[in-house]
Amino acid sequence: MAEKRRRSRMAVHAGVVLHSVDKAFFLTGQIRDISLNSLYIKSEASFPLGTKCHIDIIIPAKHSKMLIQLIGKVVRREQAGYGVEFDHDLEFWPMLAMLKP
Repeated sequence: MAEKRRRSRMAVHAGVVLHSVDKAFFLTGQIRDISLNSLYIKSEASFPLGTKCHIDIIIPAKHSKMLIQLIGKVVRREQAGYGVEFDHDLEFWPMLAMLKP
């Protein structure tokens, strides 16, 4: 399969919560990798392709956590998880590079 990505991705240790705008669907999982405009969530929960969703990225630290909130759409489904594309580029992208595992 040919690589279609135009942006670099990096592994980040962070949890993620996804819920549809109409609140009909909800899932939690772990981020496998993230780019400036998308992420891949490891989760076996059910979430329909094309669904507009709120994305909460939870980055843990020893005594605190950081929350990044975005809007996006589920664009890919695989057995192990989901590809989600953001409506707008991730403004905190430079900070995430410091959190690489």
